[in-house]
Amino acid sequence: MPDTPDSPARSPAEHLQDRPAGVYLAFDYGSLRIGVAVGDTVSRQPKPIATIDNQTKQRWSQIAELLAAWQPVGLVVGVPLTLDDQRQPMTEAAERFCRRLKGRYHLPVYPAEERMTSLEADLTPVAGQSRDAVAAAHILSDWLGRD
Repeated sequence: MPDTPDSPARSPAEHLQDRPAGVYLAFDYGSLRIGVAVGDTVSRQPKPIATIDNQTKQRWSQIAELLAAWQPVGLVVGVPLTLDDQRQPMTEAAERFCRRLKGRYHLPVYPAEERMTSLEADLTPVAGQSRDAVAAAHILSDWLGRD
């Protein structure tokens, strides 16, 4: 089954052949902040680029500015599950965010299985970037299939 927008999150190996080449923006969705990273299918080395306050209406215009600046071919959103593959409260919120991104910006949105990326971000800080943006880079790295 190809990895398509709105499909269940899948591992990188399952969709390596199915995604368009180009630039992707990834989002680590949180109730307070949204981390953002950018990467591409050639280098597969994402970098954290922004943290958006999720408590303001400006979040949508900030996302639109990032889309205009980077011109991505698709968006990747971390969908958190528990360590034993169970849904949790943020699972539904991240899925709702996927639907809103697709509806507003008309780009393919790919849910990406996400676990422990905030912990990974704590262990691999990037100077000048928030934990949330670094977590988004980990999400995109995993999705792109970079080891």
